Amino acid sequence: MWERAAGLLPAFLAAKRPDVSCTGIDISETMLDIARKKVPGANILKADATDMPFGDSSFDVVTSCFVYRNLSDRKKAVSEMYRVLKPGGRVMLLDTFAPRSRSMMRPLMSLWLRRIVPALVSPFAKASDYRYLAESILAMTDRDEIRKAFEGAGFADVCLVALEFDTACVLTGRRDRP
Repeated sequence: MWERAAGLLPAFLAAKRPDVSCTGIDISETMLDIARKKVPGANILKADATDMPFGDSSFDVVTSCFVYRNLSDRKKAVSEMYRVLKPGGRVMLLDTFAPRSRSMMRPLMSLWLRRIVPALVSPFAKASDYRYLAESILAMTDRDEIRKAFEGAGFADVCLVALEFDTACVLTGRRDRP
């Protein structure tokens, strides 16, 4: 199993399924240090999701949690996910999205991210540090574009499910067998 933005999923699997081998990547040394502490002994590497240091068909499962919206070249990253998956392997992506424009949750989420979160964190951190978070989430609205990107890379059975009042989505897909 491979996860971009090495985080909680490898830690969870390592605890529940010691027979499963997990590899995590991130471009942030800080995030890698956190992952190494959470999952001692796991294969945690500094790598870019658009140019991964793994051979073709290396992994049974690829996961990505709260990363997709931050990628500079999403199309290349999706192609890399496909490349490193074994035929028949599964991909799972979880990310936060802005509710669709017709949703009554959209203005509430905008208020939450742009006004309330910065006010809540201001005693502990710079509120300006959270502007990027708000803007990156609110810019993610076109779920159909994401589904098409995965299908265009070759993934089959692509399914996108909205969660939490349309503020998050899970995308799953499968690499076809040759």
